[in-house]
Amino acid sequence: MQPNKTKIALGLGVLFLGVSGTSNAVIGTFNISARTIEDVGLIQNTAIDYGTNIFTTVGNCILIGNEPTDLLLQIDPAAPSVALDNGTLSGTGCVNGDDLGTAGQYTVTGISATDVTISMTSIANADFTFTPLGVASGYGAAIPADSDDTRVAVSSAGPVTLRTAGAADDDGVVNLVTETELVIFLGGTLSVLQPLTPSLAYAGTFDLTVTY
Repeated sequence: MQPNKTKIALGLGVLFLGVSGTSNAVIGTFNISARTIEDVGLIQNTAIDYGTNIFTTVGNCILIGNEPTDLLLQIDPAAPSVALDNGTLSGTGCVNGDDLGTAGQYTVTGISATDVTISMTSIANADFTFTPLGVASGYGAAIPADSDDTRVAVSSAGPVTLRTAGAADDDGVVNLVTETELVIFLGGTLSVLQPLTPSLAYAGTFDLTVTY
């Protein structure tokens, strides 16, 4: 029979009305805290230098900007250590050969195991253009396609996000990279646009930007 159910529903309704009409409040005052993070840092260890190898005629010169062995970078500990061709010059606009130029090397410092975004500009003037291209050491989950740490291409084509080395990436040995750091190696293509003056030093500047 339904009457009992009806009486129960009405009784609950009265109970709810009684509670909702009761005033009972408390006000608490609580603190918050915040601490600023360490600024991201960028240090130039070596500057990009094509040396005294550029022809005065129109042409291109490519400087290889790859990094030293995996061991020095503390990346891919399970993989063979491979030394790459830092400083090699090639192209129609320069003397070709190994170790003729100097690749740029830059250390990024920040917070342990934290993502940073790397971007850079190119150079263009009446005499030449320069398009930077190189690699950086990336660590941990910043490399989703590879559970190991690895080299990642960087260039003026667009920003790249990488993770600094964490405690697990630092074996305690003094190498190029320790915890809170990553390293960028840059070369690039120097394109001579018009005849240059013999025995004259040419230079330019480009921006390398690192942000959290």
